[in-house]
Amino acid sequence: MAKRNVSTGLLSEAGGVAARILAFVLLAALVLILAKLFAVQNAAYVTVWFYNWKFTAALADVVLLAFCLGALVMGLLLLSFCLRSRFRKRAARQGQRQGGPAPGPAGSSPETGP
Repeated sequence: MAKRNVSTGLLSEAGGVAARILAFVLLAALVLILAKLFAVQNAAYVTVWFYNWKFTAALADVVLLAFCLGALVMGLLLLSFCLRSRFRKRAARQGQRQGGPAPGPAGSSPETGP
């Protein structure tokens, strides 16, 4: 029976995590450099009107703020879809454990004949 070297597996997994972290840091640095270049080239001031609210800032700031708000909204929507899916799966598992039928989509019920 051959011995299995456990430490080799742990080191390779740690190296994979370190490589992913390094790739993330490099990608984040690249995005920050590009955002800084964008901000330097779009330094003109603009005025944004929203109902009775008036906001004056650099064009780059307004664009980046709009991007961040859009990303936040999309993240919240994705979170709600993920949570809804998780709750439905949990309810289906609990229904199967209790021996009953798994709950179907909302509004559907088993039809009974006359």
